[in-house]
Amino acid sequence: MNPRWLGGHFLIAGRSLLDPNFFRSVVLILEHNEQGALGLIVNRPTRLRLKSLFQQLDQLPEVDGEVYIGGPVQPGAVFLLHNVSGLENPGEEVCPGVFAASNVGVFRQVFQAVASGYENVRFRVCGGYAGWAAQQLESELARADWLVLPASAEWVFEHDPYELWERLYQKALERNRLLPHLKGNPEWN
Repeated sequence: MNPRWLGGHFLIAGRSLLDPNFFRSVVLILEHNEQGALGLIVNRPTRLRLKSLFQQLDQLPEVDGEVYIGGPVQPGAVFLLHNVSGLENPGEEVCPGVFAASNVGVFRQVFQAVASGYENVRFRVCGGYAGWAAQQLESELARADWLVLPASAEWVFEHDPYELWERLYQKALERNRLLPHLKGNPEWN
């Protein structure tokens, strides 16, 4: 595996990235290889409720929550990010404690865990995804359109998605700082 592949990392939109599809977005990269990359935006909840999205699938336990915009590609495709590791087939583990799936059986099991009152079950349902062709993401990274941070379950399932971009943007700047942060007055040196 190429060490520069970014599966399991966040892409944090740079301040100069004005594309409305990605403005101030945080994208969890699910796959990145020589064919391209695929990810889900994790900080854009919609007004659409899960009950409305899944009303045709009466085999799914009823769970409340919002649907997130996963990206501009195939908005009708639905993905589940969750932290339930004990399933027979939880999906692909993207980063420690975060699994991605689009299988109805996984939705059913995760929603059943939530409906049964299991504590600490966290999930996000995303409509659509973000996709990049071969070398497209590498070009955007070279232009500094994105900052990169390793992903964590804590941030994927952040309670306040509206502040996630700002918090991770600052964290990425601190992590990639070229000069150490000096405390006190620099004229004293």
